[in-house]
Amino acid sequence: MSLSSLIDKDKYLRNEIRDVFQLSQLRLKLEKTHPLLAPSKTTNSQLVGVAFDYLLRFYLERLNGLPYDRENQWVAEKAKNILCESCESTQIENFECLEQESTKINQCSKRESMMAVSLSLHYSDSVLQSAYEHSLEIIEKVKSLQENFLETGRLSRELIRQTLRMSYIDPVLRSGRGVEYIGTDADELDIEDVEKQFSLLDDRLFKSRNRYLLNPTFDKGAQLVGGADADLIIDDKLIDIKSTKKLELSLESFCQIIGYLLLHRIGGISSSSEEFTIEQLGIYYSRYGYFFLFNVKDFIDENSLDKFTKWFENYVRNQKGKKI
Repeated sequence: MSLSSLIDKDKYLRNEIRDVFQLSQLRLKLEKTHPLLAPSKTTNSQLVGVAFDYLLRFYLERLNGLPYDRENQWVAEKAKNILCESCESTQIENFECLEQESTKINQCSKRESMMAVSLSLHYSDSVLQSAYEHSLEIIEKVKSLQENFLETGRLSRELIRQTLRMSYIDPVLRSGRGVEYIGTDADELDIEDVEKQFSLLDDRLFKSRNRYLLNPTFDKGAQLVGGADADLIIDDKLIDIKSTKKLELSLESFCQIIGYLLLHRIGGISSSSEEFTIEQLGIYYSRYGYFFLFNVKDFIDENSLDKFTKWFENYVRNQKGKKI
Protein backbone atom coordinates (compact mmCIF):
# COMPACT_ATOMS: atom_id res chain seq x y z
CA MET A 1 0.00 0.00 0.00
CA SER A 2 1.02 3.63 -0.52
CA LEU A 3 -0.68 6.96 0.08
CA SER A 4 -1.75 7.06 -3.58
CA SER A 5 -3.29 3.58 -3.53
CA LEU A 6 -4.96 4.26 -0.18
CA ILE A 7 -6.66 7.36 -1.55
CA ASP A 8 -7.53 5.65 -4.81
CA LYS A 9 -9.23 2.69 -3.13
CA ASP A 10 -10.88 4.31 -0.09
CA LYS A 11 -13.95 6.36 -1.06
CA TYR A 12 -14.89 6.98 2.57
CA LEU A 13 -11.49 8.52 3.32
CA ARG A 14 -11.66 10.70 0.19
CA ASN A 15 -15.06 12.02 1.19
CA GLU A 16 -13.94 12.74 4.75
CA ILE A 17 -10.98 14.78 3.50
CA ARG A 18 -13.21 16.56 0.96
CA ASP A 19 -15.71 17.65 3.60
CA VAL A 20 -13.35 18.48 6.48
CA PHE A 21 -11.04 20.59 4.29
CA GLN A 22 -13.88 22.26 2.33
CA LEU A 23 -12.85 21.27 -1.18
CA SER A 24 -15.93 22.92 -2.71
CA GLN A 25 -14.91 26.30 -1.27
CA LEU A 26 -11.30 25.90 -2.36
CA ARG A 27 -12.31 25.12 -5.94
CA LEU A 28 -13.95 28.54 -6.12
CA LYS A 29 -10.52 30.14 -5.66
CA LEU A 30 -8.94 28.29 -8.58
CA GLU A 31 -8.51 30.78 -11.43
CA LYS A 32 -9.65 28.73 -14.43
CA THR A 33 -9.21 31.62 -16.86
CA HIS A 34 -5.48 30.93 -17.24
CA PRO A 35 -4.72 29.87 -20.83
CA LEU A 36 -3.10 26.56 -21.74
CA LEU A 37 0.42 27.66 -22.74
CA ALA A 38 2.10 24.29 -23.27
CA PRO A 39 -0.34 21.81 -24.87
CA SER A 40 0.66 18.16 -25.02
CA LYS A 41 2.05 17.11 -28.39
CA THR A 42 1.92 13.31 -28.04
CA THR A 43 0.21 10.64 -25.97
CA ASN A 44 3.28 10.38 -23.71
CA SER A 45 1.95 12.82 -21.11
CA GLN A 46 2.95 10.69 -18.12
CA LEU A 47 6.51 10.26 -19.39
CA VAL A 48 6.75 13.99 -20.11
CA GLY A 49 5.50 14.75 -16.60
CA VAL A 50 8.21 12.60 -15.03
CA ALA A 51 10.91 14.24 -17.16
CA PHE A 52 9.65 17.71 -16.25
CA ASP A 53 9.79 16.78 -12.55
CA TYR A 54 13.45 15.82 -12.90
CA LEU A 55 14.31 19.01 -14.79
CA LEU A 56 12.44 21.07 -12.21
CA ARG A 57 14.65 19.44 -9.60
CA PHE A 58 17.76 20.55 -11.51
CA TYR A 59 16.30 24.04 -11.94
CA LEU A 60 15.67 24.35 -8.20
CA GLU A 61 19.19 23.20 -7.39
CA ARG A 62 20.58 25.95 -9.59
CA LEU A 63 18.15 28.59 -8.29
CA ASN A 64 18.47 27.80 -4.59
CA GLY A 65 21.76 25.96 -4.24
CA LEU A 66 22.20 22.32 -3.28
CA PRO A 67 19.26 20.97 -1.25
CA TYR A 68 19.64 19.49 2.20
CA ASP A 69 18.87 16.03 0.84
CA ARG A 70 20.92 15.90 -2.38
CA GLU A 71 22.48 12.60 -1.27
CA ASN A 72 19.09 10.92 -1.66
CA GLN A 73 18.91 8.84 -4.80
CA TRP A 74 16.66 9.63 -7.72
CA VAL A 75 13.78 7.26 -8.39
CA ALA A 76 15.60 6.13 -11.54
CA GLU A 77 18.68 5.24 -9.47
CA LYS A 78 16.61 3.16 -7.06
CA ALA A 79 14.95 1.46 -10.02
CA LYS A 80 18.38 0.75 -11.49
CA ASN A 81 19.37 -0.95 -8.22
CA ILE A 82 16.28 -3.16 -8.45
CA LEU A 83 17.26 -4.13 -11.99
CA CYS A 84 20.73 -4.89 -10.76
CA GLU A 85 19.47 -7.23 -8.06
CA SER A 86 17.02 -8.89 -10.41
CA CYS A 87 19.75 -10.10 -12.79
CA GLU A 88 19.81 -13.66 -11.52
CA SER A 89 22.99 -14.84 -13.18
CA THR A 90 25.19 -12.07 -11.74
CA GLN A 91 23.34 -11.20 -8.57
CA ILE A 92 26.34 -11.18 -6.20
CA GLU A 93 28.58 -9.32 -8.66
CA ASN A 94 25.86 -6.72 -9.16
CA PHE A 95 25.78 -5.90 -5.46
CA GLU A 96 29.54 -5.38 -5.65
CA CYS A 97 29.16 -3.04 -8.63
CA LEU A 98 26.60 -0.99 -6.72
CA GLU A 99 29.10 -0.48 -3.91
CA GLN A 100 31.71 0.64 -6.43
CA GLU A 101 29.36 3.22 -7.99
CA SER A 102 28.88 5.12 -4.72
CA THR A 103 29.53 4.60 -1.04
CA LYS A 104 26.19 6.34 -0.46
CA ILE A 105 24.08 3.65 -2.13
CA ASN A 106 22.18 1.45 0.28
CA GLN A 107 21.06 -2.08 -0.43
CA CYS A 108 17.54 -2.46 -1.72
CA SER A 109 14.79 -2.30 0.88
CA LYS A 110 12.67 -5.35 1.58
CA ARG A 111 9.94 -4.04 -0.77
CA GLU A 112 12.45 -3.34 -3.52
CA SER A 113 14.04 -6.76 -3.10
CA MET A 114 10.63 -8.36 -3.51
CA MET A 115 10.13 -6.33 -6.68
CA ALA A 116 13.49 -7.56 -7.96
CA VAL A 117 12.40 -11.16 -7.41
CA SER A 118 9.12 -10.45 -9.22
CA LEU A 119 11.00 -8.98 -12.19
CA SER A 120 13.28 -12.01 -12.39
CA LEU A 121 10.18 -14.19 -12.70
CA HIS A 122 8.63 -12.16 -15.51
CA TYR A 123 11.65 -11.20 -17.61
CA SER A 124 14.60 -13.15 -18.94
CA ASP A 125 18.03 -12.46 -17.49
CA SER A 126 19.22 -11.08 -20.85
CA VAL A 127 16.37 -8.54 -20.94
CA LEU A 128 17.05 -7.48 -17.35
CA GLN A 129 20.79 -7.25 -17.96
CA SER A 130 20.22 -5.10 -21.06
CA ALA A 131 17.83 -2.81 -19.16
CA TYR A 132 20.32 -2.49 -16.31
CA GLU A 133 23.16 -1.57 -18.66
CA HIS A 134 20.96 1.01 -20.44
CA SER A 135 20.02 2.44 -17.05
CA LEU A 136 23.65 2.83 -16.05
CA GLU A 137 24.48 4.58 -19.32
CA ILE A 138 21.47 6.92 -19.32
CA ILE A 139 21.78 7.99 -15.67
CA GLU A 140 25.48 8.77 -16.09
CA LYS A 141 24.70 10.90 -19.16
CA VAL A 142 22.01 12.80 -17.29
CA LYS A 143 24.33 13.44 -14.34
CA SER A 144 27.03 14.81 -16.64
CA LEU A 145 24.60 17.06 -18.49
CA GLN A 146 23.02 18.12 -15.21
CA GLU A 147 26.37 19.36 -13.92
CA ASN A 148 26.80 21.47 -17.04
CA PHE A 149 23.34 22.96 -16.55
CA LEU A 150 24.09 23.78 -12.89
CA GLU A 151 27.23 25.61 -14.00
CA THR A 152 25.82 27.51 -16.99
CA GLY A 153 22.06 27.67 -16.48
CA ARG A 154 21.54 26.71 -20.12
CA LEU A 155 19.04 23.92 -20.70
CA SER A 156 20.25 21.83 -23.64
CA ARG A 157 17.98 19.70 -25.79
CA GLU A 158 20.34 16.81 -25.09
CA LEU A 159 19.66 17.09 -21.34
CA ILE A 160 15.93 17.05 -22.07
CA ARG A 161 16.38 14.05 -24.38
CA GLN A 162 18.37 12.01 -21.88
CA THR A 163 16.03 12.96 -19.04
CA LEU A 164 13.08 11.70 -21.08
CA ARG A 165 15.01 8.47 -21.68
CA MET A 166 15.70 8.22 -17.94
CA SER A 167 12.00 8.65 -17.22
CA TYR A 168 11.39 5.22 -18.76
CA ILE A 169 13.32 3.73 -15.82
CA ASP A 170 11.08 5.09 -13.05
CA PRO A 171 8.13 2.66 -13.53
CA VAL A 172 10.37 -0.22 -12.41
CA LEU A 173 10.24 1.24 -8.90
CA ARG A 174 6.77 2.76 -9.08
CA SER A 175 4.92 -0.26 -10.44
CA GLY A 176 7.38 -3.04 -11.23
CA ARG A 177 6.71 -2.62 -14.95
CA GLY A 178 8.18 -1.19 -18.13
CA VAL A 179 11.53 -2.99 -18.24
CA GLU A 180 11.15 -3.57 -21.98
CA TYR A 181 10.96 0.18 -22.70
CA ILE A 182 14.22 1.14 -21.00
CA GLY A 183 16.63 2.40 -23.63
CA THR A 184 13.90 3.86 -25.86
CA ASP A 185 14.87 7.15 -27.48
CA ALA A 186 12.90 10.33 -26.85
CA ASP A 187 10.30 11.67 -29.27
CA GLU A 188 11.26 15.09 -30.69
CA LEU A 189 7.77 16.38 -29.96
CA ASP A 190 8.12 15.38 -26.31
CA ILE A 191 11.41 17.29 -26.18
CA GLU A 192 9.61 20.39 -27.47
CA ASP A 193 6.83 19.85 -24.94
CA VAL A 194 9.20 19.69 -21.96
CA GLU A 195 11.20 22.65 -23.30
CA LYS A 196 8.05 24.79 -23.45
CA GLN A 197 6.94 23.88 -19.92
CA PHE A 198 10.42 24.64 -18.62
CA SER A 199 10.35 28.08 -20.26
CA LEU A 200 7.27 28.98 -18.18
CA LEU A 201 9.08 28.61 -14.84
CA ASP A 202 9.24 31.84 -12.84
CA ASP A 203 12.14 32.25 -10.40
CA ARG A 204 9.96 34.39 -8.11
CA LEU A 205 7.64 31.47 -7.45
CA PHE A 206 10.37 28.96 -6.55
CA LYS A 207 13.04 30.99 -4.77
CA SER A 208 13.41 29.84 -1.16
CA ARG A 209 14.24 31.98 1.86
CA ASN A 210 15.60 29.34 4.20
CA ARG A 211 14.47 25.83 3.23
CA TYR A 212 13.70 23.63 0.28
CA LEU A 213 13.39 19.86 0.07
CA LEU A 214 13.13 17.82 -3.12
CA ASN A 215 10.89 14.74 -3.15
CA PRO A 216 10.61 14.70 0.66
CA THR A 217 9.55 11.42 2.25
CA PHE A 218 7.62 11.29 5.48
CA ASP A 219 9.36 9.32 8.20
CA LYS A 220 6.78 7.77 10.54
CA GLY A 221 3.94 8.81 8.25
CA ALA A 222 5.38 6.99 5.23
CA GLN A 223 5.68 3.82 7.30
CA LEU A 224 2.02 4.18 8.24
CA VAL A 225 0.75 4.18 4.65
CA GLY A 226 3.49 2.03 3.10
CA GLY A 227 5.27 4.80 1.20
CA ALA A 228 4.78 8.43 0.25
CA ASP A 229 6.97 11.10 -1.30
CA ALA A 230 5.83 14.62 -2.14
CA ASP A 231 7.23 16.75 -4.95
CA LEU A 232 8.59 19.76 -3.14
CA ILE A 233 8.72 21.81 0.04
CA ILE A 234 9.82 25.45 -0.12
CA ASP A 235 9.99 27.26 3.23
CA ASP A 236 6.56 26.60 4.78
CA LYS A 237 4.89 25.58 1.50
CA LEU A 238 4.20 21.99 0.43
CA ILE A 239 3.89 21.91 -3.35
CA ASP A 240 2.57 19.34 -5.81
CA ILE A 241 3.54 19.56 -9.49
CA LYS A 242 0.89 18.78 -12.09
CA SER A 243 1.51 18.49 -15.83
CA THR A 244 -2.16 17.84 -16.52
CA LYS A 245 -3.92 19.14 -19.63
CA LYS A 246 -6.88 20.48 -17.66
CA LEU A 247 -6.75 23.27 -15.10
CA GLU A 248 -8.80 21.61 -12.39
CA LEU A 249 -8.58 20.51 -8.78
CA SER A 250 -9.69 16.88 -8.75
CA LEU A 251 -10.73 15.13 -5.55
CA GLU A 252 -7.82 12.69 -5.90
CA SER A 253 -5.23 15.46 -6.31
CA PHE A 254 -6.67 17.38 -3.37
CA CYS A 255 -6.66 14.29 -1.14
CA GLN A 256 -3.07 13.56 -2.16
CA ILE A 257 -1.71 16.93 -1.03
CA ILE A 258 -3.81 16.89 2.15
CA GLY A 259 -2.43 13.40 2.79
CA TYR A 260 1.12 14.77 2.59
CA LEU A 261 0.18 17.49 5.08
CA LEU A 262 -1.18 14.90 7.50
CA LEU A 263 1.85 12.61 7.13
CA HIS A 264 4.16 15.54 7.83
CA ARG A 265 2.25 16.32 11.01
CA ILE A 266 2.42 12.66 12.08
CA GLY A 267 6.15 12.15 11.74
CA GLY A 268 7.99 14.95 9.97
CA ILE A 269 10.43 14.57 7.07
CA SER A 270 12.84 11.62 6.80
CA SER A 271 15.75 13.63 5.42
CA SER A 272 15.46 16.61 7.78
CA SER A 273 15.91 16.81 11.55
CA GLU A 274 14.48 20.32 11.47
CA GLU A 275 10.98 20.74 12.88
CA PHE A 276 8.75 23.14 10.97
CA THR A 277 5.08 23.69 10.22
CA ILE A 278 3.47 23.54 6.80
CA GLU A 279 1.43 26.75 6.55
CA GLN A 280 0.54 26.69 2.86
CA LEU A 281 -0.30 24.09 0.23
CA GLY A 282 0.20 24.67 -3.45
CA ILE A 283 -0.22 23.07 -6.85
CA TYR A 284 1.90 24.22 -9.78
CA TYR A 285 0.22 23.59 -13.13
CA SER A 286 3.24 23.40 -15.41
CA ARG A 287 1.34 23.58 -18.71
CA TYR A 288 -0.24 26.83 -17.59
CA GLY A 289 2.66 28.37 -15.68
CA TYR A 290 0.12 28.83 -12.86
CA PHE A 291 0.87 28.44 -9.15
CA PHE A 292 -2.29 27.83 -7.08
CA LEU A 293 -1.43 28.50 -3.43
CA PHE A 294 -3.67 28.54 -0.36
CA ASN A 295 -3.29 28.88 3.42
CA VAL A 296 -4.16 25.80 5.46
CA LYS A 297 -5.68 27.92 8.25
CA ASP A 298 -8.18 29.46 5.80
CA PHE A 299 -9.93 26.10 5.54
CA ILE A 300 -9.36 24.41 8.89
CA ASP A 301 -8.37 25.69 12.33
CA GLU A 302 -5.44 24.22 14.26
CA ASN A 303 -7.58 22.35 16.78
CA SER A 304 -9.68 20.69 14.07
CA LEU A 305 -6.56 19.86 12.07
CA ASP A 306 -4.96 18.22 15.10
CA LYS A 307 -8.09 16.13 15.73
CA PHE A 308 -8.35 15.07 12.09
CA THR A 309 -4.67 14.13 11.98
CA LYS A 310 -5.17 11.79 14.95
CA TRP A 311 -8.34 10.39 13.37
CA PHE A 312 -6.51 9.80 10.08
CA GLU A 313 -3.64 7.96 11.79
CA ASN A 314 -6.00 5.71 13.75
CA TYR A 315 -8.21 5.10 10.72
CA VAL A 316 -5.31 3.98 8.53
CA ARG A 317 -3.97 1.70 11.29
CA ASN A 318 -7.40 0.12 11.68
CA GLN A 319 -7.75 -0.40 7.93
CA LYS A 320 -4.37 -2.11 7.80
CA GLY A 321 -5.42 -4.34 10.71
CA LYS A 322 -8.56 -5.42 8.88
CA LYS A 323 -6.52 -6.55 5.87
CA ILE A 324 -4.30 -8.66 8.08
